[in-house]
Amino acid sequence: MPNKCCVPGCTGNYKTGKKIQVFSFPKDADALKQWLRAIPRKDFVPTSCTKVCADHFDASCIEKTTSYTDPRTGRVIEVALPVPRLRPGSVPTVFPGCPSYLSVRDKSTRETPDAKRSRQEASQLARAVEESLASYKAEQERDRFSSLEELRARLQGVSVSPKWTVIHKEECSMFLNIIDYREPCLNASLTVFANLEVFACYQGSPIKNLGSAVVPDSVQKVSSLLEILNNLSMLSEERCTYRRLAQAIHSLLDKLEASIDEGKKETVNFMKEQLLLLSAKRIQYSAQVMVFACILRTISPHAYKFLRSTGALTLPHPSTIRKVCSSIQMCPQVDSSDDTFLQYVSQRFKHLQAHEHTVTLMLDEIYIKPCLDYKGGNICGAAVNSNEAATSVHVFMIQSLLSAFKEVAHILPVKALQGEDLHCMLKKVILGLEEIGYRVIAVVCDNNSLNRKAMKMFLPEPKLSPVYPHPADPDRPLFYVVDAVHLFKCIRNNWLNQKNAGTCFFYPRFELSNNEVHPECKMTASFKHLRDLHKEESPLLLKSGYGLTSKALNPSSFERQDVKLVLQVLIHT
Repeated sequence: MPNKCCVPGCTGNYKTGKKIQVFSFPKDADALKQWLRAIPRKDFVPTSCTKVCADHFDASCIEKTTSYTDPRTGRVIEVALPVPRLRPGSVPTVFPGCPSYLSVRDKSTRETPDAKRSRQEASQLARAVEESLASYKAEQERDRFSSLEELRARLQGVSVSPKWTVIHKEECSMFLNIIDYREPCLNASLTVFANLEVFACYQGSPIKNLGSAVVPDSVQKVSSLLEILNNLSMLSEERCTYRRLAQAIHSLLDKLEASIDEGKKETVNFMKEQLLLLSAKRIQYSAQVMVFACILRTISPHAYKFLRSTGALTLPHPSTIRKVCSSIQMCPQVDSSDDTFLQYVSQRFKHLQAHEHTVTLMLDEIYIKPCLDYKGGNICGAAVNSNEAATSVHVFMIQSLLSAFKEVAHILPVKALQGEDLHCMLKKVILGLEEIGYRVIAVVCDNNSLNRKAMKMFLPEPKLSPVYPHPADPDRPLFYVVDAVHLFKCIRNNWLNQKNAGTCFFYPRFELSNNEVHPECKMTASFKHLRDLHKEESPLLLKSGYGLTSKALNPSSFERQDVKLVLQVLIHT
């Protein structure tokens, strides 16, 4: 229920009166005294619920709207208040139910100097903004055109650089930059067609970039057209910047790339990147260049250093390559985790043809010096089956049967690995490769006891066999192949280890024509004869054993592992 008016004789918000807004008495003591002095009510003490209705205030005392002046434009924004309010200093002066002398009407209020100054400044600013907008709109109208006829009319009122020869035709307007008028040569051109499309050329090649600006597809302003002509002029000057010339050459290379065979586009892309690197303030190499630089430096650091010193190519500094390579986690311990297991060959699989998916899995053990090292944020050299340093690594490599594809799939650093553990890892690698999409048909390894034991366990009753059930599909065969290179080394090493006179190796006679063996016929091969032959033929120009060398005939313990030295002895020369 609304509060009733406390002024004598007023019926505001009473049952017999009208509904009207009321205002509370001010809390300020001086303002409260003025209100009590103005209201004709003797010994009146107001409370918090005592109100005075709007009929007792002059209309100028009640604010029904509020305004805001934008300091940038001078625009006055006025909005209605949800609830009207009294202006500061307002006092009730209208009392219709009381003698007339108690009411004071039409009391004029004087605007303060600050308010008047602010109002005048806002008005002047708004007028200036309106004039500026009108001037800008008129200038835009004079600058804009919608057809070739309007363009030609607009060009009469502006000055085009004398470097440009303007030719107007029915279907287009051409702006030509001609050099050497004795032997005219078109250096640059800009053509505006009837549909206002723009076509810019430099040195006979279309261009889309002029420094930091872009040539638009169409133009509808004279100022935009003059800006394009100005940028083309800067590109055509003899003293134009290196960056602008590089961008022009880049546009020519784009045109060349679109017109050559697919196999040559990589070369053009490499040239484009080298061109951009010459003018770049902050050099940033693409992934292709980084891979190329890493591989080249890995093959020959001296050749990479020489190539960078010539300045023929812009390539990353060796420290940059080391930083990139050290960030790649190639530690065997990291590769052994489930998240990264066979991750590299999984990525390589995406780039192989279908006929390259059939592979053999080669297994070899390499002995290493036990030591721990910190590289690339990882501790390398620890064995996966022990807390000590690894003494050997088992390398799992895949090789495609129908292509030259060959990659290391997994490296297992160990110390005194057992056959059961090797079998589990071998099975895990095969199943992982099959899950990726490779088709493993054989395991190739040397004939040592550890490998034989690991292969035997593919059968329920372990035994040595040339073929085993495939762990991914028991109906498929998994062939066990002894490495031919290992057999060659075993034959040569057994030959060298003979303690008889002449270092002779005895074997039965083989008939290659019908694959027969004659054990009763004992054959002899003397290693001493090969050494004597090499000694006699060493000063001669023509030799029957031209492949023999001193290292092949007298290898050290380390050189006995070299396959090339084995082939020099056993190959037919």
